Amino acid sequence: MKDSQVNDFTIDSSKSPNLPKVTKALGNLYKQTDQSANLAQMIKEAKQRRLWLWITISLIAAAGLALAGFLVFSRQTAKFGEDAVVLNLTGPTSSPSGQTVEYHLTYNNQQTVALKNVEINLRYADGFTFSQAEPLADNAAGTLFSLPDIKGGGQGELVIKGQLVGQVGDKKDINAVISYQPSNVNAQYAKTLTFTTEVTASAINLTVDGPSQLVVDQTANFKVSYHNSSTDKLVGLMVRLVTPGGFVLDVPQLSPVANSANTWSLPDLDVGQSADLNLTGHFTNIAVPGNQDFYLGIGLTDSNGNFAVQEEKKLTINLNKTDLSLNLTINDASAKSAADLGQNLSYQLSLFNQSDKSLTDLTVTAKLDANYLDWLSLQDDYGGSVDSGRGTIVWTATQMPLLQEIKPGGRVLLKWNIKIKGSLPSGISASPSFNSQVSAQAKEMSGSNLQVVSAESSQITTKLNSALKVTAAGRYYTDQSIKVGSGPLPPRVGQTTTYVIFWTIKNSFNEVDNVDITTTLPLGVSWTGQINKNLGSNLTYNSNTRQVNWHLDQLPAQAGSVGTVPQASFEVAITPQASDIDKILVLTKTTTATGQDNFSGGLIVATANFVTTDLTTDAMAQGKGVVGN
Repeated sequence: MKDSQVNDFTIDSSKSPNLPKVTKALGNLYKQTDQSANLAQMIKEAKQRRLWLWITISLIAAAGLALAGFLVFSRQTAKFGEDAVVLNLTGPTSSPSGQTVEYHLTYNNQQTVALKNVEINLRYADGFTFSQAEPLADNAAGTLFSLPDIKGGGQGELVIKGQLVGQVGDKKDINAVISYQPSNVNAQYAKTLTFTTEVTASAINLTVDGPSQLVVDQTANFKVSYHNSSTDKLVGLMVRLVTPGGFVLDVPQLSPVANSANTWSLPDLDVGQSADLNLTGHFTNIAVPGNQDFYLGIGLTDSNGNFAVQEEKKLTINLNKTDLSLNLTINDASAKSAADLGQNLSYQLSLFNQSDKSLTDLTVTAKLDANYLDWLSLQDDYGGSVDSGRGTIVWTATQMPLLQEIKPGGRVLLKWNIKIKGSLPSGISASPSFNSQVSAQAKEMSGSNLQVVSAESSQITTKLNSALKVTAAGRYYTDQSIKVGSGPLPPRVGQTTTYVIFWTIKNSFNEVDNVDITTTLPLGVSWTGQINKNLGSNLTYNSNTRQVNWHLDQLPAQAGSVGTVPQASFEVAITPQASDIDKILVLTKTTTATGQDNFSGGLIVATANFVTTDLTTDAMAQGKGVVGN
């Protein structure tokens, strides 16, 4: 029944006796209709719930798929970490100037992400001259390096070498900028590293000798000695002399450095090599009397072409405008000298009258040394008065007519000789030295008055050289009767006999540097290569010069007397020819030991005689050196 039909239906209760039944029936009908409406609503709501359930399930499924994809993608694409790129720059924290230094730049990619477009830019300190690198640089200056891609977990090293030049105390920085791009990131990264090396020693040892006193127009002679104490050949050497006002320097036979006053280029200097240089000049009348300072420096050209001083010496000269000047030398040295025990010293004194008046009645006093000199060896042709206890010699005009008058511009020379004692004075065990100086007085007319003129020479310090003693001995047996040679003894024609040559060296009171012991093998004597030593560098043999050399960088004072005796040995072999029958053969020629005294600066030389097959120091083999059939 339609709703419209129900709405149009009416009952007249007066005409229907069954109204109560009808009413009940209608009630039931409407009740059923309400229930149908509720059911439809319930079905509609159920459908809506199912829809929301499916939407929820779909969203959850989509989220799960997304999460799974993210996890898979995350496993396939590694994450880049800048901290995982480990870079280090290392090198020497200190170095002598002029020496080759080596820097190491290491890289380590501690992750799975590869690095590409890797580039290293280096900036060197002033004074560093690039020489080589591994791997090779992209440019000649050695400042740019392009590296191949660095894989995950990859590592490598860049090695840079060059010469470092600077003054002692200079701090030299090397800067490295490393740039790269991770393979999974569109970005460039860079890191900067710095390493500092301090210059702690000079590449050159320098000594300068010169007068301590001069007068106007008197020649000043500067003796310059320099030594390459580095481990590399020194290239680009220069010398510079800074002089006071009123001093005129004689131009040396050297190549001047452009735009640098009193600066000249010097020849290259090999490792361990020394060289000398003499510079001369004089003061003019415009110079101010008194102490005048000179600065002589020697150095290297740095990477920018600048003068890098390696060592500089200050020398003070007293410009004396007195009318009497004295110039004293010992063995031609006017400031410092080095001598050996027992050596003869030749003194020379020049007295010069630089006034326009005569100097008369001169008295000259030489103050030498009472302890180091052998006064019994004095040779003085002028008959001076000697006081050996005070170490003085006095000459007067009465004893020496030349001292009665020195005319204007005149000069008088005094010469005498005396030996140094053969041993050190009691109580002296190291760094022995003594001083020598001369003073003079003269009379000069000043107007109508007679005045006394005094002058004094420069003081000369004589330092004593240490004494080296070298021995060379051939052995077939040791002192313990152990056989160290081989083959027939005496040697026989056509058969090979070997001997061992033993060297020992001893030193006395000063440390000695750069000691070399050398000898030459005669033709017919063979070097077997069997060597032994307890100090110094290896024994070497030059087959072209046939020279054997043993080098010691340093020989301490009292070496050989205190502690182990420095010793080296090497084996030689001979195979006599028929022409050698009835002869004693020479195994080594003269053995020579040379070194530089660390205190005196003097060159020390010692020698040992030839070594022959006679083996004079081998008790068991002595007398068995004549070649037989």
